[in-house]
Amino acid sequence: MLGFIQWFRIMAAIKSMNKLLICFSLLFLSACQPRVVPDPTYELLVQVRDAGNRGVAGATVTLFLSQEDFLTNTNAVATQKSDNGGLAVFSDLNKDVFIYVISAELQKANNWGISMTYGFQDIAKPVQNYEAKISETRFADILSGRGNLRWNQLYTQINGNRSTACGQRFELNFGRQLILTYYVPRGCPAAGAQASATGWAPSLDGSSLIIGQPNSTRNQRRMNILELTDTRLRLMEQLVNATIVEEYELVQ
Repeated sequence: MLGFIQWFRIMAAIKSMNKLLICFSLLFLSACQPRVVPDPTYELLVQVRDAGNRGVAGATVTLFLSQEDFLTNTNAVATQKSDNGGLAVFSDLNKDVFIYVISAELQKANNWGISMTYGFQDIAKPVQNYEAKISETRFADILSGRGNLRWNQLYTQINGNRSTACGQRFELNFGRQLILTYYVPRGCPAAGAQASATGWAPSLDGSSLIIGQPNSTRNQRRMNILELTDTRLRLMEQLVNATIVEEYELVQ
């Protein structure tokens, strides 16, 4: 009887040792296997403020990878709305991208200008901060900021005479680069082709459109602004023996 009990205890001890060996083996194997570590990502906090340094709620904040993408309003990385305090949070950004062009806009206010490009100051920090200052839209922004809108010329008036020939009818492409480019309208030969070699740019004071760089002595033509709304633009050019008036309407 004692021999049987002793044999039973020995077998129970062997089973316990086997369990310990199995558990130890599993722990050893799991320790040897490489752990799955997710790739690090970045979080970008964009604080939108107005000219009075107040947080702007409801602003549309968009990240682009390049200035070209911003100008054409394509290939946006992500878009967020700022919260009640003016904060827009972008999470899980690519760990290999450290430079973004950041656009912030609300109605006629935006931050569009030369200071939109943001590079991470310290790539070792997983959370980055950027402040976007927006202000009321200037004339140049009205022309540029509504996203590649197309305008159609109503007529050209020279000394009271209207001309609606295809050779004198163009469309304007208002891009974010603050340049106006003439295009041949639909229904005319070569429709859609660019008709102007040089685009029109707003003057610095917003009173006119000029060919060439603003305030340059080499500007050859200047069109004064008679009327500018969200849907209509009227221009006048005073020549020696004639006055040219051009009107444009928005094409949705």
